[in-house]
Amino acid sequence: MSNKIYCVGIFRLVKKATQLGVTLPHDIWSLDRVLPGELVYQHARIYKTKLAHAVMDHIEDQNIRYVFRLFDRRINPPQWHCIQYPLDCILDRVDDLEALRSKEAATAHVLGLIAEQGIVDFSTTVNDSGIVYTTDDGEILATISEMEFATPPDTGMKKAQQLLRNASSGKSEKELFELFAAFFGVTANYDLDDPGAPMHSYDYAVCTSLGSLARSIKKAFRVLSIEISMGHAQELTAAFFNFDSWNRLIALERTSSTGSIHPMAVSVYRFEDQPEHLFFASPSEALCHFRTMISPEKRFEINVCEIYGTIDLYQPPRIFEHWIFEVPVALKLRCYSIPQIDRYDIDESTPIGRL
Repeated sequence: MSNKIYCVGIFRLVKKATQLGVTLPHDIWSLDRVLPGELVYQHARIYKTKLAHAVMDHIEDQNIRYVFRLFDRRINPPQWHCIQYPLDCILDRVDDLEALRSKEAATAHVLGLIAEQGIVDFSTTVNDSGIVYTTDDGEILATISEMEFATPPDTGMKKAQQLLRNASSGKSEKELFELFAAFFGVTANYDLDDPGAPMHSYDYAVCTSLGSLARSIKKAFRVLSIEISMGHAQELTAAFFNFDSWNRLIALERTSSTGSIHPMAVSVYRFEDQPEHLFFASPSEALCHFRTMISPEKRFEINVCEIYGTIDLYQPPRIFEHWIFEVPVALKLRCYSIPQIDRYDIDESTPIGRL
């Protein structure tokens, strides 16, 4: 994410804090001997200050992407499409499933991968599976289809939502593992982690919301030894994104309650057959479904990326890099955030990025 987006947002935040009567000590600008007067004209330097470090440590890229997606969903609602690659595909993809916000974007991405691979002779057909790209030898390269989101189970949704909220409040790797293990009713297998590695504590943002963003702002100010109320934190969050009040910002979230921002998949792998995929509109829905499938007596693996707020769960755990082929188990299960190939397109050059 562009530093300029943070810098402009921080300036708005400081202006709003002054209007609210929040006392900002001068040393929040100090780091590398950067003076406030210089910051007005040089955005590149603001990220070196104590204030910027505190804000950027608590408002991660995925938080900003979440707000931008709210805007984008209102202006240009996504029509999520999935690219599915064969397990032995020769194209250089991120994962066996990739998500894009439109058919046009998915098509352009696949054609780009084919060109990068130097494949000239290929064909495109449309059938019940979607748009299928094959080589002249009949080898499938990729299939594009519109995502149809499954209906989650009726039970367990509140527990899943609580799990994600708890996982977004500065948990260590060990604590995070325990939270997921408790939700799935299994024993936490710490041997999956390196016992000699330090247990870092992160603000895992797997359950991003405007409310969690406001709490993050409050934490950022606390790091600077500045105590602010939750109401002030909400108003500062609104100012960061160029809204004149919290009520106007929160209305954006309330009116954008339909659709999906973080498509998820639950996949079933049987030996070397092509996997079966179910798509879900949110992490909580996918976790609820995955909970009905796993075996409590078997080990599983948890991965949560604190940078992008993604989830990746396996049962059984991965032992080798090529988990699908090399783990000698007939049935393998995976629940994960589908990589969003176009998620990096938002920066200060876009209309939304110029907020």
